[in-house]
Amino acid sequence: MILVVAAASFVASVATGALLPQNDDWSFMRSAFDLHRTGHLRLQGWGQMFLVGQLATAQPFLTVFGDHVASLKLYGVTAAALWMWCAFAVARRCVGPARAVAVPVVLALWPGLPLLASSFMTDLPAAAMSLLTVLVAARAVDEQSRPRFLLAVAAGIVAFTIREQAVAGLGAVLVGALVHGGTGPRWRRFRRFAVTATVAAAVACVVLEQLRHQLGHPDIPPFGLRLHAAGTWRSGLRVPYTLGLVLSPLSGWSLWRAWSRRSSDGSARGAPPRMHGWRRRPGRGRVCGWVLGVCGVAALAGGHLPHLPRVLLSNYTTAMGGFRVATVGYAPSSVEPWLWDIAQVLGAVAGIVLLGEIGARAPRTPRTAVAKARAADPAVTMLAAYTGLLACFGLVLCLAGQFQVDRYHVPMLPGLAVLLLTPVRAARAPDASSAAGGGGLSLRPAHLVYGAVAAALAAILLTLSVTNTLLTDRRDHAVWEAARRLTHAGVPATAINAGLDWNGMHATARLDRHHSSSHGYRGQQWMYLFPAATDCYVVAASELHRGFLLELPVAPDAARRGVHVYRNIRCRPPVVDIM
Repeated sequence: MILVVAAASFVASVATGALLPQNDDWSFMRSAFDLHRTGHLRLQGWGQMFLVGQLATAQPFLTVFGDHVASLKLYGVTAAALWMWCAFAVARRCVGPARAVAVPVVLALWPGLPLLASSFMTDLPAAAMSLLTVLVAARAVDEQSRPRFLLAVAAGIVAFTIREQAVAGLGAVLVGALVHGGTGPRWRRFRRFAVTATVAAAVACVVLEQLRHQLGHPDIPPFGLRLHAAGTWRSGLRVPYTLGLVLSPLSGWSLWRAWSRRSSDGSARGAPPRMHGWRRRPGRGRVCGWVLGVCGVAALAGGHLPHLPRVLLSNYTTAMGGFRVATVGYAPSSVEPWLWDIAQVLGAVAGIVLLGEIGARAPRTPRTAVAKARAADPAVTMLAAYTGLLACFGLVLCLAGQFQVDRYHVPMLPGLAVLLLTPVRAARAPDASSAAGGGGLSLRPAHLVYGAVAAALAAILLTLSVTNTLLTDRRDHAVWEAARRLTHAGVPATAINAGLDWNGMHATARLDRHHSSSHGYRGQQWMYLFPAATDCYVVAASELHRGFLLELPVAPDAARRGVHVYRNIRCRPPVVDIM
């Protein structure tokens, strides 16, 4: 199944002609090509992450498959498959092989996965390496194997050199090494070795980060508290609802399982099942999670009522296709309005349920947390620490004023999925009648009802995924094809403003974030980040109404995709007169 999902992502790119840079990966692709062609590392000043580890590990793909965009997309697909396999392997240790199958299925249902997998973005490669760190380290703790533990630490360092937040893998390994193990001398020696190796890896990461700062155009993110950034906080509030929508089949299963257990326990004692459902006592932690979720929806709904509030993060999944802000103009909605409204409502409800299920499993005291961690499998402890650290990093980024998007939080999905597949507490010992199977027959209709609900949720997510992927890839292909037609007519690529990926991939001067210019038409004008670029010709994903833009004829395919080509009559003389 994992290989099918990964292959489908690449096939969608090939079938739609979207073997081209998308979103931010133009910068990473240019650096990868430069490293392969010249042997020199040159960053482009775009993308505030380490990146060097990804550039290095992508070189074999360029060597074997050729110096093409498709080779780097194959790298992304391979990283996505590795991430899903590591998620399944860790989940198998945590909840058993039968339930673990649900984890990669849920990951595959995220509507933005095909677009992110068939790209050269850093999110999935870093997530794959950090989960591999957890998987190998858990096995090393089981066997007290020092070579295997060093291999896990090495994988953690590679993950950090792709994307700094992936250092959470090393942090999880340190927690697991401290918590697990016996009291004998052999365990004490292994624990000292593990802590020393992890601390040494942390020091190496600090040194490597300082060395990256010495590279040209490293694009170091500014850091500092920006509590006044309301837009950032609103994006942070959307995180649980975005994750909740993807995890809705599992969170619904977790909630139904707890409810059915209470109902069946009540029936075993001779009481009416309803009196022992959620109307009696759903649990303090679960109720606190529900309250937080409702408050979050209310905060997001402020000023939007009676319209539906937007509770889902954007970037790879929007009603107008993935990463629409990278295009010129505003593309028309690619998702039916009723389907997008359903997704918003489901996201709100699923986020509330997710927070409740997290609250139901939260330990009441630190001592209880440590006791549970020591009694659990090392993989459980490390995965919980990994997910918790990622959540903390996301909170820190919000405090620092970093606007949140959906792909930032995808690495938390495996840990949350395993959490939802784990029972809240051990079930009561059944009496003779329930042990004989008498109590289980009454739940069969409920099983069918839940199965139908889960299938409906999966169908909605799958529909969003297919629609979002195909229409985004077709839109980007149409924009690039229209821009290429201009270059075939003799227009320099730097004189065409066709969006961030086109402008960045064809820029002849380094990106300058301080360079700006006035513009008079709608859309994100990324061209002005590149000092040597002009907008004598504009390729937009929607119609632009400005007097100085003279519309040119386009190919029928581009017209069907809503692409419009303009010549800017303010350019004097025109670069090429193709009228």
